[in-house]
Amino acid sequence: MAADAKRGQPAVATVLLVVLAGMAAVVVSLWVHSTLIGEQATHAEALRRMGSFIRWTQPFIYLGAGMLAGYIVPRGATMRAPVVGLFLASFCWLLVRRLNLLPPDPNAVGFMVTAGALFALLGSFLAGILGDRTPGLVGLLAACGILAWVAAYFNLGGLPGQVQHEVIQRAQGMTVAMTTEPVPGVTVSLLDPVNHTELYVTTSSDRGRYNFQRIPLGEYMLHTVYGAGRDRKVIQKRIKIQRTIMGGTPWETIALPAVVREAGRIFE
Repeated sequence: MAADAKRGQPAVATVLLVVLAGMAAVVVSLWVHSTLIGEQATHAEALRRMGSFIRWTQPFIYLGAGMLAGYIVPRGATMRAPVVGLFLASFCWLLVRRLNLLPPDPNAVGFMVTAGALFALLGSFLAGILGDRTPGLVGLLAACGILAWVAAYFNLGGLPGQVQHEVIQRAQGMTVAMTTEPVPGVTVSLLDPVNHTELYVTTSSDRGRYNFQRIPLGEYMLHTVYGAGRDRKVIQKRIKIQRTIMGGTPWETIALPAVVREAGRIFE
């Protein structure tokens, strides 16, 4: 019995190391996600992108953890690997929930749990087939993940622009001057062009400028609401986000309705 305990100690320590490595990979993957989505994204858009991110990244982490578990301690790997995968999936779920980014889709949690068990189990089987080539394949998975992040990052775009309006100065019913002035504090949004869901939102600066960053390429509806009541104006324009690395989307000026100011009497 003592001999069995001694043989079990290295296996337990190894599994713990694999679990720690998998936890680190989950944390890094969530940090990577934060680099791909800016603060201007609405919560609904952040949830949508997190759901897609989980489906396309976490299974590979569970696969790599299962391969390492099966390679280092082959005996009983098919029993231990699913447990490791389930633990990593639960850890990811806790982190995402803590960040308030858990997708509302009820199938998301089921996917994470199922993927954790199945992909880790698949990894343990692959380790038995690949043998000494397993660490190399795990390294290749990590390298592919880095390349995927680089490709995703350079496929993001931005949209700079300015909010302004014409100011008409009148005196005694006569126009004496016309100037163009920036308008600060105006809310500018990017909407889904199909269902008009608000995806990204920002506010014009003191100089009337706005700058959307880290936006996925595609078509959006640039949306601005100015004024209230009968003076409320809705300004919309369809725009296409282009790659920042290729020069980015051209500057977009939002022209609000002109404002009339009385300059007083011309002659006193």
